[in-house]
Amino acid sequence: MRIIKSNRGFIFTFEAIIIAFFVLIIFILIYGSLSHNFQSNLEEKKEIESYHKALYLKDYYIKKYSFPGLYNEEYLTNFANNLNLEEKTFDPINNISGFLFVIENNSYDEALEGNINLDYIGLNYTKLYSNVYGNFNPPSIKFRSLIIFKENLYIPKITGMENNNTFNLYGGEGDHIYFKVNSEITDVEAKLINNNGEVILKINGYILNISLNNNYKSLDKSFFKTGINKIEVLKAPSVVEFSVKTQNTGEVYYLTLSPRNVIFKIPIS
Repeated sequence: MRIIKSNRGFIFTFEAIIIAFFVLIIFILIYGSLSHNFQSNLEEKKEIESYHKALYLKDYYIKKYSFPGLYNEEYLTNFANNLNLEEKTFDPINNISGFLFVIENNSYDEALEGNINLDYIGLNYTKLYSNVYGNFNPPSIKFRSLIIFKENLYIPKITGMENNNTFNLYGGEGDHIYFKVNSEITDVEAKLINNNGEVILKINGYILNISLNNNYKSLDKSFFKTGINKIEVLKAPSVVEFSVKTQNTGEVYYLTLSPRNVIFKIPIS
């Protein structure tokens, strides 16, 4: 046994110093491990809180920026505000702030180009068509840290109004078309913009199976009514184009809601 004596008279054994040294090392390791676990738990708690906050904000923004957005007063008053929509919607035609978004396109977008006589609004990956939209400012701010969510929502792919007794409507598979006329409907025809095959429609609650190509085919006008009508395109190999005729010339209003994946980028502090 080796004995170490200090200047003040304290006597230590060499073995005791080694034991104390090892106890100190163990204490440092345990303290470091506990501190690391505490820090990790704290960071995990912050991440969970940030996620739930972003999730709440995403749901809030969807509700706040649902259809209808910024459209002219006549379109809103006489049509859009009177629709009892069951679809969960997101409308980019708004002065959106606080987040970024991306709307994914689908295979029907290309078919519409060059076949629809309305102004288009170019977004990142898709286009909207409208002659009734107002001034709006899409978000352009950048954030360093973002939480990403993806939601399948209906967007207003086509919005419009015109004074006529003949007008066209468009919808791909999954789309819901709403339109309003103030005169008796005398004729409705449908065709596919390209391709041919079986089409299944739900018109004001009635199911219709029909084979279509790029030539117009008449539909039973008894399915339609004066006022607001709804066409759901349940199945179609391409975009369906409808031609609607009314007895008298007057204001007509229309809307095509299209289901899309919308990516929300919510900033976190």
